Amino acid sequence: CEMSAAERRQAEGLLVKMVERGASLLEKALIGRTDLEGEAPTAEDVEVLLAAYAEDLPLFERLSGIDTSGWTTSKLIRGELSPAEVAEKLGRKAGLIS
Repeated sequence: CEMSAAERRQAEGLLVKMVERGASLLEKALIGRTDLEGEAPTAEDVEVLLAAYAEDLPLFERLSGIDTSGWTTSKLIRGELSPAEVAEKLGRKAGLIS
């Protein structure tokens, strides 16, 4: 499906907003790093991000045509993952939880 210039700008804006909102969690759990110091992300951190993304993600998927069904945020929205599970996984991946 082809997007108009306005729809493309809207999709790009949503993506930028999603990245900016996720920056603090990504700083806590840099992918692939296991030598980080600090506090592990909590279920509450994940819930804050979920609340921020939940409304934008379906719109982003529709405008971009990108299938997000396998993304963690989509799985959280559908209840396939819990915020506690995601926080623990990110904390372990970052080496903040042993």
